[in-house]
Amino acid sequence: GSFSLYANTTGINNTATGIAALSSNISGSGNTASGTDALRLNNYGSNNTAHGKGALYSNTTGTLNTATGNEALYFNNDGNYNTANGMNALRSNANGSSNTGIGINALYTTNGNDNTAVGRDAIYYVSGNQNTGLGRNALIGLTTGDNNIGIGYGAQVPISTGSNQIRIGNSAITYAGVQIAWSLTSDKRLKSNIQKSNLGLAFIQELNPVSYVRKNDKSNKTEYGFIAQELETTLNNSGAENSGIITKDDAGMYSVRYNDLLAPMVKSIQELSTFNGQLKIDNKQLKAQAADQEKRIAKLESLLMNNSRSSASINQQSVGFSEASLEQNAPNPPAGNFTKINYNIPNGAEKAEVVIVDNAGRKIKIISLNTFGKGVLNVDTKGLTAGTYTYTMYVDGKMVDTKKMVLAK
Repeated sequence: GSFSLYANTTGINNTATGIAALSSNISGSGNTASGTDALRLNNYGSNNTAHGKGALYSNTTGTLNTATGNEALYFNNDGNYNTANGMNALRSNANGSSNTGIGINALYTTNGNDNTAVGRDAIYYVSGNQNTGLGRNALIGLTTGDNNIGIGYGAQVPISTGSNQIRIGNSAITYAGVQIAWSLTSDKRLKSNIQKSNLGLAFIQELNPVSYVRKNDKSNKTEYGFIAQELETTLNNSGAENSGIITKDDAGMYSVRYNDLLAPMVKSIQELSTFNGQLKIDNKQLKAQAADQEKRIAKLESLLMNNSRSSASINQQSVGFSEASLEQNAPNPPAGNFTKINYNIPNGAEKAEVVIVDNAGRKIKIISLNTFGKGVLNVDTKGLTAGTYTYTMYVDGKMVDTKKMVLAK
């Protein structure tokens, strides 16, 4: 074609087809240009392939580039190892290298390196490196940042200027699945500042589990989870303000990393287990104490019964006063701090007293009776604790009778 390889002097093994194709080439070699103005400004670049009007138009020293499509890699100057397939693919790349753009306007504007865009308008504008967009409009909103991945129509990472982000699918997706569960990296060597979790049972108790239906789900399936804004508030109140559980994108939309909730759940179970273990120990001790008390009560009742039987015999045989008697206190239990005990001391007796003993056999009170014949003893129970007591009347050192008194304070 007219002016093809027009300025070539020392370049060899070049092929130019089309008006002004490789027209400025001087010493570049191994180039192939097919189409009007393809590789038009190339001077020294070698091993480039351009197919289409204006493909690699501005290339001067770049090497090993491949452009297929009108104005693909149009502004490439000294970038190397780039592949553009589609109209305007990598159009505005000037000096970025090792980029691959397949599709109309794929990687339209970039000066970064090692980016891959497949699909119309995929990664339309970015100045970062090692980004990958697969699908029409994938990562179209990304401007800067490195090592981002977007897979699917319109897949966008949360932060348009961030790095190291992955998004699969757009906001219309209602199902995602894999054959087996994902494996998450968790090697100790990948972590720093390892601490015991500060989130446990108290945090879990503050969560608000809900059910809901996603607005974009036409099948109206019920899902279960948390409201991200509520979860954020609970995290902040629990001292976890800077956690990776909550993410907000450039539009202010929230996402939740549910996997991170596993550790607080495990810790809460551990705390409940410890509490339950202590309850078991306490319950065992209480059962042992109750069994011991039952044995002591049974033994005391047996003693009281034997004493009562022997006291009647002794009273009749030793004291010799059949009219001596001791009655049950009334009321029993006492309604207030006093209870009355009726008794009868035979005439001719020299000494009489009432002895009050607790259920451990300790003497609590010894009350002398100075009224002979029928009398009433008012017992002050204010200083006594709740429990079962026994009181016994002695006349001239001999036991007359024994009764039980119950205090239910």
